[in-house]
Amino acid sequence: ILDNMRTEKGRLLHSYREGAAISGCLDDYAFLIWGLIDLYETVFEVKYLRASVELTRTMIEHFWDKGQGGLFFSSDDATDLPLREKAFRDGAIPSGNSAAMLNLLRLSHLTGESEWEDRAWELAAASGASAAGQTLGYTMLLSSLDYGLGPAIQIALAGRKEDESTIRMLKAIRERFLPSKSVLLAWGEETADLAEFARSLAKIEGKSAAYVCTGKTCRPPVTSPEELMLMLGERN
Repeated sequence: ILDNMRTEKGRLLHSYREGAAISGCLDDYAFLIWGLIDLYETVFEVKYLRASVELTRTMIEHFWDKGQGGLFFSSDDATDLPLREKAFRDGAIPSGNSAAMLNLLRLSHLTGESEWEDRAWELAAASGASAAGQTLGYTMLLSSLDYGLGPAIQIALAGRKEDESTIRMLKAIRERFLPSKSVLLAWGEETADLAEFARSLAKIEGKSAAYVCTGKTCRPPVTSPEELMLMLGERN
């Protein structure tokens, strides 16, 4: 998809076949970004985090309602439309706005960029009138709100992903049910270009180190899965 379903300017395509293409809508962006963030936190290949950031910037540029907040379903250069719909209600699948809010919050935690969190809360404010008194129809939006209100756990691992100590700590993280967490592998210049704070994180005595924060509060780094499990137990 990243290689064949984007234009030269980075715009996402909804479909493509033999030279005929349809431009992507909000849902295409929101759900692909969601998948890319999950994929990054699974394999820790920075190209997926970079793609999620790039697509999010494109989504905001072309779908954001500059007057009232939130995201339109169609882009700002869509033609032959009598109006631009903006939906917040979650149906059989979540709405693009609900998914986008969660993506923005997760990217804020992964990159340290507060602009994404600010935009997420603007989106939440725009949805308020629609969701008031009808919460059963906004379950994904409520899940995104729950993540944003926290406490969300931000974990940064300083170490190579193939290091034995990194592998053991990742195993410890994945053994706990922590839905409101983000995990960044803080290693390499490419990652630091996306998450500036990662430049200040380092191994300790040659061992991979886990840095755990909740909100604006961070604990001293730990280097063993056992210490990390205890810390996550407290945070959970």
